[in-house]
Amino acid sequence: MDWAVGPTSSPPDLRDRLVRDGLGREDSQAMWGIVMEDIARPLAAPATVRVERTPWDAIDPHEDMMARSFGFGMTPEDMRAVNRFYMAFGEAAEVCLAYVEGRPDPVGWSETLYHPDGRVMLLGGSATLDEFRHRGIYTAMVAARLRAGAAHGCSTAVIQPVNITSAPVCERLGFRSVCELDLYGYGLTALGTHTGS
Repeated sequence: MDWAVGPTSSPPDLRDRLVRDGLGREDSQAMWGIVMEDIARPLAAPATVRVERTPWDAIDPHEDMMARSFGFGMTPEDMRAVNRFYMAFGEAAEVCLAYVEGRPDPVGWSETLYHPDGRVMLLGGSATLDEFRHRGIYTAMVAARLRAGAAHGCSTAVIQPVNITSAPVCERLGFRSVCELDLYGYGLTALGTHTGS
C-alpha cells in the first residue's frame, strides 16, 4: 500500500505519521496535481500513432508491456491488480493501447476514469515502451483521451503525473499545476527509477 499526500491531506501531521509507521518518501515518484479546464481544444499528435480503446477482457496479453513501460519495478502481476481496480468502475473506466506504423503490437497504454458528475475525467496511468519514447506517443494518448472525455460531456481533466517524467509534457500541452503530491510507501526506495512516460 502507498499513500499520495498533498496540501489538503489530513490530519496535518500525516507525513510524520506515515514515516513513524515505517513508510518512506520516494522523491523520484513525487507527483504534481494538474488540471486542464478546456479539454475541447485540439492537441497536435503525430499521424503515425494510432490510439485505440481496448475492451478490458482483451487487456491481459498486454500486461507485460504495460508493466515494462511503466517502470518503478512494476511487474505484470502489479499491472493486473491496477487493471482490476479500474475494471471495478465498469463503464466509468477505459483503457487504450497505442500503436505505431509498421508494428502490430502496442507500444503504449493509458487508462481513464470518469467522475460520476459527468464533468471531470481523471487521466490515470499511461506509459510508452523505452524504445518508442520521444515520438509523440504520450501526447497522442493524452489527445485521444481528451477527445473521448469531451464526447462524454466532460469539461475538465485532472492528472497526477510524476514530476520528473510526464508532468513537464502535460504542462507543455496546456495543463496547469495546482499542487504537489508526495508518495509514501513500504519499500519504495527499492522500486528503482520510473521510466514511464
